[in-house]
Amino acid sequence: MADVSLTDLLRSLDDDAAAELERAHQAAADEADRLTREAAAEADRVRSAALAAAEQTGRREAARIVAAARTEAAAEVRAARAEALRAVRERGEQRLADLRAHPGYDEVLAGCLAEALAVLPEPVGVRVDRRDADRVRRLLPGTQPADLTITADLTAWGGCLVADDRGRYVDDTLETRLATAWPAQRAATATRWARAAAGAPEDRP
Repeated sequence: MADVSLTDLLRSLDDDAAAELERAHQAAADEADRLTREAAAEADRVRSAALAAAEQTGRREAARIVAAARTEAAAEVRAARAEALRAVRERGEQRLADLRAHPGYDEVLAGCLAEALAVLPEPVGVRVDRRDADRVRRLLPGTQPADLTITADLTAWGGCLVADDRGRYVDDTLETRLATAWPAQRAATATRWARAAAGAPEDRP
């Protein structure tokens, strides 16, 4: 597999979101069509039965039935989108959990180290998953203090946590990176879905 960066992985969720959107929209559209057809049939029946005695009452009841069906259909669409987002998030988590086995992981880990060390100019310790201890020793810049400790006590998909002697730390584990990036990713995906539902042209970078 080609080298892969964390940024590329996060961006790849867009493709998954598009596939999930197509599936979710098709399922929601089918259910909405069914609900609308049933509501229309029921509305026709109510109108026919009520016309002779109370036409106006029948129209109000028919409108209520159709409105309720539309509300239910909209709820189906919202539920389908929520499920699609959940599936995208789970797929992203699985990809990050598997990232350590990919050739590009060293580059990702080195980036996490560099980012965390840049925030804390006087680090005293680096905490990593035990599977990354040797990698971190190899990847640490030679400019770091010789007494910088490496503690392999994390259980993480990857990345690191760097601390200084004042109790400050930078959590640059992959779990935290995804948790930080996900709200914006979710909002952007939801916006694209809303635009697609409204018939607006897709606007992707």
